[in-house]
Amino acid sequence: MKKLLGILVLGLLWCSVNETALAGDCDAIISGERETALTCADNDTLTVSGSITFDGQNAVDAQTTDGVTITNTGTIQSTGASAIRGQSSLTLNITNSDTIYSEGDYGIKLIEAEKITITNEANATIKTDPSDSSDQFAIGGINMGNCSTCVNDSTTSSGEGLTLHNYGNIDSHSRTVYGGHLSSHTSKKTKIYNYDGGMIDTTTSATIKFKYAEDFELYNYSGATIQAGSKYAIETKESSTVTIDNAGTISAVTTDTIYCVSCSDVSITNSGNITSGGTNAVRLDSVSGT
Repeated sequence: MKKLLGILVLGLLWCSVNETALAGDCDAIISGERETALTCADNDTLTVSGSITFDGQNAVDAQTTDGVTITNTGTIQSTGASAIRGQSSLTLNITNSDTIYSEGDYGIKLIEAEKITITNEANATIKTDPSDSSDQFAIGGINMGNCSTCVNDSTTSSGEGLTLHNYGNIDSHSRTVYGGHLSSHTSKKTKIYNYDGGMIDTTTSATIKFKYAEDFELYNYSGATIQAGSKYAIETKESSTVTIDNAGTISAVTTDTIYCVSCSDVSITNSGNITSGGTNAVRLDSVSGT
């Protein structure tokens, strides 16, 4: 009997240790100041009310994970690329109510990620340095919803990409919300909702850039703004099944505010303002649709 009890106790201890080992650094509540990076494991839940300020890349690393949830009411910041890296992740959920900031490329890096939901609340900010010409991609990556390296047998045929809900500010020097610019970069099933008070901005060009995308939807509501410091507030060249519904303001300082040349199955509905400082508020050469 004693031997049996001993085996049971050892078994329970092993299970406890094993379950602990399965959790990553991100299965945590950060209420103070932290200067080291976090590495996530599947199903981790990270809550940040303090700050994570990392001198390097990937302050929070959720690469190749499934089911990670990040809630930030404080600051997540890196001096290098990627404040949050969600590359090749599946079912990544991020809610930001304060600041996510990278001093290099990618505030949130999502190359080949699938089923990503990001909510940027009112007065919150997701950005790279808008004054630095080398800093791009506040949110995004190539092949979102089109992953060959994701976990848990995620498939490219039924992949869902980025769903972005923005009530706050998203900013970078260029390519602020990004889904690729080459035919090999195709992102799929993207939905962007920019609500009243929301601002998506770029210092130069290509504020929202999704070339060669499939199933791209963008809704810019009354009181919301998308603007480019030069051209291309929305660039979706050679994309298919494109829906743009604007009741707010979309503007470019120079030309081609909405650029959807050689697109197929395009629907653009406007009850707001689409303006260009030069020519072509809406450019739709060689397209099919409405």
